[in-house]
Amino acid sequence: MEFLQNLLNGIQLKDEKFNDELRKSFYSMTAKEQDDTLENISRCIGDDWSDGIYLFSYLLYIIKDAKIIKYINNALMHNNIDALSLINYIYQIGVLTFSNAIDVSNKLFLQTDGIYISAVNDISSHINKEKLAYIPFAERKKGTVLIAARSILAEVHAPTMIVCNIYNYLQKLGYNVIVLIGYMGGVQKDKKNDVYYHAVDNSLVETTQKLQTDHFGLCINVCNIAFTSQFFNQELEMAVDYVRGVNPEFIIDIGGMNIIADVCSRFTTVCSFPCVGTPVHSAAPVIVRRFHCEGEAEKIYDSYLTQDKKVYELMIANELTAVSKISRQNAALRNKKEKDKFILLIVGNRLDREVTDEFLNVLNQILEDEPDVYVEVIGECDKLKNKIKTSDKSDRYIFIGYADNLQEAMADGDLFVNPPRTGGGTGASLALKNHTPIVTLGNCDVAIRGEGFVCGELAQYPEIIKKYIHDAGFMKQQQEYCEHQDKLLNNVDSVGNMKKFCEELRNYIIAEEENNGTYSV
Repeated sequence: MEFLQNLLNGIQLKDEKFNDELRKSFYSMTAKEQDDTLENISRCIGDDWSDGIYLFSYLLYIIKDAKIIKYINNALMHNNIDALSLINYIYQIGVLTFSNAIDVSNKLFLQTDGIYISAVNDISSHINKEKLAYIPFAERKKGTVLIAARSILAEVHAPTMIVCNIYNYLQKLGYNVIVLIGYMGGVQKDKKNDVYYHAVDNSLVETTQKLQTDHFGLCINVCNIAFTSQFFNQELEMAVDYVRGVNPEFIIDIGGMNIIADVCSRFTTVCSFPCVGTPVHSAAPVIVRRFHCEGEAEKIYDSYLTQDKKVYELMIANELTAVSKISRQNAALRNKKEKDKFILLIVGNRLDREVTDEFLNVLNQILEDEPDVYVEVIGECDKLKNKIKTSDKSDRYIFIGYADNLQEAMADGDLFVNPPRTGGGTGASLALKNHTPIVTLGNCDVAIRGEGFVCGELAQYPEIIKKYIHDAGFMKQQQEYCEHQDKLLNNVDSVGNMKKFCEELRNYIIAEEENNGTYSV
């Protein structure tokens, strides 16, 4: 079977020509032929599930088709895989789909979610039952909230910015707030050979400790729990003890897949707050959606949730944003551009894996057709930079590197061009503030900034970008749309909305306790 042989050669020889053959072969197949091919590979693998998951993860990395995830899930469901490994597998595949904007159907998402919840239940079963006993709301420490996250990083990191803004608004309401980090980097390093493409969480600290950090002038109280494969159960039980000791009114889990928050949902109220425009894997009974949604869009959103989930909308703006000055080196690089050029902005923290060959081909096509267009890349991306060096269009790319003040660094861009990815929301929000129009696909965080920026497919990028370049009236219209969307998304009563959410959540908790007989005065 030629396809399977190319797959094995690609893994073993690390020769890109085999990957090209894989893509060419797979994309030329009908849907039924693709399914038959994947079924044949699955049969060839047989009972060797670990090699099978690795092989399918490689194929997902190359082909970027969500139907491959079904075969990974089959392996996860039908083999006796330990719960910690299951969680890591789901996280790693999630990172790959996130970075490449692989469109996962609601059916496939819910299947994966079921595997994740089963793993959380398994892990919970190893903890003393008394420690997971439900704490009635009346017995919780009023005025205390935990914000759970996987990591805390620099101010330009989108999830960190969300954490800090929620921290800020809760503090303004008089809450005592603590950020609880469940750092899984040690586990991810231990299991780096489980999948072809593996990611490791970054964090300011990688050891278990309490600390205070300064973000946006706020003193952030942090408890960082660092997990290892060897002592995972003991470390998790220590985290449970900590949460029970703090005894918060509720927990807001930023980003999802936080094992501390998910296990603690057994005995206290946990709210899942996704950083993107779709639900995330979480055991939390409450979902907090940070944007307004109605009609068909709401039906689609809800189709990714089980019926037992309660959804609240919480519209808050990012009052806290990075304000550091752009470095002299970055400024010097930017001044190399001629003032009459049209600048496409590519912005992100993960561009090495988000900017695919397919996306580069689109950019290079535009550069070929439009001699006055330059591409400005903001963010650390050494691999991408080295790849561009070999291109005959390398002189049309300007690499700024890391920028402390992202809004200032983006200021002279004409168009924010979003690669196929799930994230990118921070850069898109700043583009709105700069009145810089956006070009994006629809299945990602950036699309939340406005339907008027959305393209149906990547192949439409050149046409729409050329319209921005040559149609001054359209460009002016879209710049005004930026201003409108920025006001719509940011001119909100963030503190008032947070207060309303806390009140509604409190009423929900009490009503649930009354219904299930756990309410006490």
